Amino acid sequence: MHPNCPSCGYNRAGIPSATACPECGAEGLDGTFVLTGGPRLGRGVVYALLAFLGLGLGIVLVGVVLRVGNPATVAVGGAVRPNYRNPPPRLDDLLLIAALGLPFIATAWSLWKSRFVPSTRSILWTFHPTGVEIRSATSREFIRREDIVRIGAANTFIVTMSQLVLVRRHAALGRISTGSRVIYLHGSGEERDARVRAAIRWLEDRHRVATA
Repeated sequence: MHPNCPSCGYNRAGIPSATACPECGAEGLDGTFVLTGGPRLGRGVVYALLAFLGLGLGIVLVGVVLRVGNPATVAVGGAVRPNYRNPPPRLDDLLLIAALGLPFIATAWSLWKSRFVPSTRSILWTFHPTGVEIRSATSREFIRREDIVRIGAANTFIVTMSQLVLVRRHAALGRISTGSRVIYLHGSGEERDARVRAAIRWLEDRHRVATA
């Protein structure tokens, strides 16, 4: 089922699954499975998000600009009253602009920077009995089973992919770390659901063994 070593790519054809890799010494493949996906959403999704934020920000700005210069009060029937009909920009206008503008700027800046960074085509998550190895074209990391707090999953609403999040515990202080790892799974809904269930079941089985 896994002819190649997930650590170094050595062809394991004919080698028993329980035997360590003769090339790099990685542990055997008994109880091991591999997830292949992407490290982040594609640029098309980022462009869609940028367009959505830009449209909302544009609508808000047009409404605010049309009210610039309007007085805070108006004379109605000889009495001075608050300008409820067409009020000048208020604090909630500024908060709404900030709520849309800051993510718009951050997304645009991230998209601009990504033009100069080679995109990583895929990453591998190899689930071993003792932990998870995360491997890309430029990096390799092994997270021990006891350092993993939970594995969460969610389906994205923009494109047909699933986000799998590995939340790990701080190695020294026993606290939940912010250094979570994320992989985006592609394929049909049934395929993605099966891979997500396999990952969550792997962690539940490991916890069950540890507490038995």
